[in-house]
Amino acid sequence: MATAFATSGFATTAFAPFRSAEPTALLPDLYQRAPYDLAIVSSPEPDGMHFRLGFASAVENVGSGPLLIVGHRSSTGEAAMRADQIVRLRGGGTRSVPDVGVLRYAVSETHEHWHLERLDRYELRPVGAVSALLEDRKTGFCLGDRYRVPWAPSVALLPRKTLCGPGEPELLRVVEGLSPGYGDVYPANIEGQYLDVTRVPAGDYVLINRVNEDRALVETQYRNDVAWVLVSLSWPDGQRSQPSLTILDSCEPGRSGQRARCPFPAAARTASRGLLKVERR
Repeated sequence: MATAFATSGFATTAFAPFRSAEPTALLPDLYQRAPYDLAIVSSPEPDGMHFRLGFASAVENVGSGPLLIVGHRSSTGEAAMRADQIVRLRGGGTRSVPDVGVLRYAVSETHEHWHLERLDRYELRPVGAVSALLEDRKTGFCLGDRYRVPWAPSVALLPRKTLCGPGEPELLRVVEGLSPGYGDVYPANIEGQYLDVTRVPAGDYVLINRVNEDRALVETQYRNDVAWVLVSLSWPDGQRSQPSLTILDSCEPGRSGQRARCPFPAAARTASRGLLKVERR
């Protein structure tokens, strides 16, 4: 059944359920940047000093259409909003993809707004392992056009100031997303942008960032949804003191049909053992 929808700064016509074979769909294409600005910081905790591996994470939309997320709930008695994806069509109109995720109101030291949970996931694996040693506890993303992607065509479609409902926990509906050719980034060590490596043994590890892990969001492709950094962790003065971190390699998906950007092929092959098997699931 078609439903009318309009919100401040962005309006759509009535929309109907999305069909995967829709030939006129203007779909987003999410591109996962490799984690960067890696650094280990100390954090005093009740059980002693902890050490956090912080890193920045960025997701870009390099597709022909926007990633448009609409969150909604029937009353403030519901703590979370259900998230739908709205797909634009060539020539006008939209289609909806229901229940692509959950939005919750997140409060931090510097700001508060609605977050789309589990958009970007982080994990640390020993080299060659097929399962994670550590996984993220991030509160999610407030998706918005934070910067332009220099190598992708861009069309600004989303209103920056009204996204995510800042300071409005009572909202029943909220909009967020990424316009074509724009990206969003979270700096290291804020809002879950870290992994606690306090008890991680010395060794080589792969720090993986993956967008749209469950493929709930409809995209033109999924091959560019994962990127990683190969690091070496050591404890020169023992595990009660600050660890040392060395970046050995990084790998990002290919751009516009190009091959993946893995500058050191030998290290890339070593780090991706096991990872590629999982990605082909």
